[in-house]
Amino acid sequence: MDDEKFQRENPLLYWLFIAVGALMVVISFVLRAKNIESIWVDVLLNIGASLIATAGIAFLYQRFGTNSLKYYTEQLLHNFHITQRALELGIQDLWRERRHIPNDMWNSFTAPAISDVWLMGIAELGFSEDPTFHRIVSDGTERGCNFKFLLLDSDTNAAREVEEREGGVGLVHGRIRRALQGFIAMQSENKSKKGKVEVRVYSHVPQVSIVRSDDDFLVTPYLFYRTGNSSFTFRVRKVSNGIADHYIEYFEKIWTGAQPLEDNDSKE
Repeated sequence: MDDEKFQRENPLLYWLFIAVGALMVVISFVLRAKNIESIWVDVLLNIGASLIATAGIAFLYQRFGTNSLKYYTEQLLHNFHITQRALELGIQDLWRERRHIPNDMWNSFTAPAISDVWLMGIAELGFSEDPTFHRIVSDGTERGCNFKFLLLDSDTNAAREVEEREGGVGLVHGRIRRALQGFIAMQSENKSKKGKVEVRVYSHVPQVSIVRSDDDFLVTPYLFYRTGNSSFTFRVRKVSNGIADHYIEYFEKIWTGAQPLEDNDSKE
């Protein structure tokens, strides 16, 4: 008899075992309540409990056993393998859209940095206008942490292409200019400290947003016709032969070719 036929024809058998077992357990309890002491009362209880357990195990095996058990086992092993590979590559967490990341996480992510904080994106206006992040920069530079802010140049064709992509002509340009004002102010305010604040602009169409805090990264690959906030984001840690190395290399190459900005040449 195949599994499918057995499942169709045997549910009543399971219930019969359970009903008989339950009846025997109830009878044994009734006899004990009447202070009837006999080995047969214990036998009745044990047989009833065994029938219930046997029916339960048989049902579970029939439901999840044989081919089903093999399938679920393979799925479990497959999922375990994917998780293991993700950790080996340094992936720590995933969000379907960047907007789903809790707002307070951005500051709690960058605040503990000892050596490096990087921001790379289109404008990063949320960081630029956040008083808490200004304090993070002030405290960080005091202890020797270096901050690098890399934004899209608002006067390039790339910026105009982003505006067309996001359907807000003039908005991207304005956001970048406002963000630069905040980052240049941070640069000016922290000039005399151990750590440095550097601001640069790049001119190619942005492909990714990167937030670095020492060996941890929040990465958002940009998708055409989607805003950054609605794009997939993942958290990755720098590990040996991990994917964080790709984003470090990418940032450093763009940074090398980007235009440095100071107080006197900010785009105000």
